[in-house]
Amino acid sequence: MERKKKMAVFDLDGTLLNNDRAISGKNAAALADLNENGYEVVLASGRPEILMRVYYLGFPFVRYVISSNGGIIRDVQADKIVYHRPIRPEAVQKIIAICDRTGAECDLYSYDGMSRICTDEIDSELTDEIVFNFKNHILKDRKLSEFPCEKMFVTQRDALKLKALREEIAAMVPEVEITQSSFQALDIMDGGVNKGMAVKWLAEALGIDRRAVAAFGDHLNDLEMLEYAGISIVCSNAVETVRQAAVYVLPESNHQSGIAAGIRRYLLAQQSAEVQA
Repeated sequence: MERKKKMAVFDLDGTLLNNDRAISGKNAAALADLNENGYEVVLASGRPEILMRVYYLGFPFVRYVISSNGGIIRDVQADKIVYHRPIRPEAVQKIIAICDRTGAECDLYSYDGMSRICTDEIDSELTDEIVFNFKNHILKDRKLSEFPCEKMFVTQRDALKLKALREEIAAMVPEVEITQSSFQALDIMDGGVNKGMAVKWLAEALGIDRRAVAAFGDHLNDLEMLEYAGISIVCSNAVETVRQAAVYVLPESNHQSGIAAGIRRYLLAQQSAEVQA
C-alpha cells in the first residue's frame, strides 16, 4: 500500500458535524474525495472513542482516530492503540476530590467508555449516538486500577465558579493540561496532551511534513492542532480566538456543510492547480 503524503484532520462537534450531530452528505462526499486524492483522513475529537464510532464506521478509509483531545490514537482498521497518554491516577484522584468538594460534575473518559463520577452512569444525553451494540465500561473504580483515564470533563455552568475551579486545579494539580471544548466545562488531560501534540506525533509517525497537514476545528481545544498544521481552516461558527488563529475562515457554518466548502476551495482546488501547473 502506497503511503499517503498529505493528511487532513477534522474535529467533530461544531466542525464536521452539523447542529443535528450528523455528517451531511456534502461533507461525507468531500471526505471521500480527499481520500481518493491521496489524503490521510483523520478524525480528532474531545469525545471518548466510543462516541466517535458511529461516525468513523461510515468511512472505511478512515484509519486513524484521535480521541480524548489527544490522549489516545487508535488505528481502527487494525484495532490497535498506537499512542496512549492517560492521566496519572494520583492526579485524577486530586481532581475528583476538588469536584466532590465544589459540587462540580466530573466525567471520566476511558479508551472504551465514560462515566459520570456522581452517578457512575453513562451520560444519558449521549447514549442516543451509540447505535451499535458496543460494551460500555463504566468507571466505578475511582482508583482506576482496571481502566486508565485519558480525559476528565469537569462541568460548572456558572462562569465565575468555572474560572475559580480552573485556577484551583491548575494550582493544586499542575501536572495536567487544561483546555475547553465548551464555555461551561474544562477538558483535562495529562500534561502536554492536546490535539496538536497528537497530530504532530501521527504526522511524524507517517512521515508526513507538517506543511502537508490540514486541520479543521472550532473551539479552544482545537487551537494547538490548528497552529501545528500547515493549513488551518475553520467555519464561521468557530469561537473568536480560533478564528484569529486560522489561515482560512469560511463564510459557511458547520450547519451549512462548511467543511465540504473548505475542502473543495482550499485543498482539492489547490491540488488540481498544482497538477495542471
